[in-house]
Amino acid sequence: MEGITVRVKELPLDELMQAVDSKYTLVVVAARRARQLLAGKVRLVDSRSDNPVSV
Repeated sequence: MEGITVRVKELPLDELMQAVDSKYTLVVVAARRARQLLAGKVRLVDSRSDNPVSV
């Protein structure tokens, strides 16, 4: 699932599911990105929250 860049909060679930093969994969991708943000990677979207899970 490399290269998926979406603003998850702004998309309906059925649109997100078009980018992945299962809900499980979607959760894994989101968790992986949250860990990247915790490790100091650059944010791709503006957010008022400092919590990587909420970004």
